[in-house]
Amino acid sequence: MADSGKQQAPHDPGTNAAGSAAAFLDEARAKIKANDTPGALICLRAVAGLAGCPPDMRMEAAKMLAQAGDSESAIAAYIEAGNSYLTSSKEYQKARQAFQAGHALDVHNLDVIYMLGQAHVED
Repeated sequence: MADSGKQQAPHDPGTNAAGSAAAFLDEARAKIKANDTPGALICLRAVAGLAGCPPDMRMEAAKMLAQAGDSESAIAAYIEAGNSYLTSSKEYQKARQAFQAGHALDVHNLDVIYMLGQAHVED
């Protein structure tokens, strides 16, 4: 194969994850509009579990998961988003908001309660 002289951009998994997450979220919205909740849940769970997914997109997926009735996956996504805010970007207010949203879905979830405490300690 001939070299075209163009250099390829370095591989950035965060950019790829953001693009994939955005595509999955768009697909989930379309499926919800078409009353295909099971199909939307598959897309949303993919976003929630996507490595390198930006926390804002994970939060959006968590909200949609909760609205679609999958509280367990929504809580897990809220915890992951909160952890990302807490550890990567040091956005303590956003981390607390993520954990509080998860706590609102299940006030007895010990993981969410623990992470709320961690957010307060870190701040």
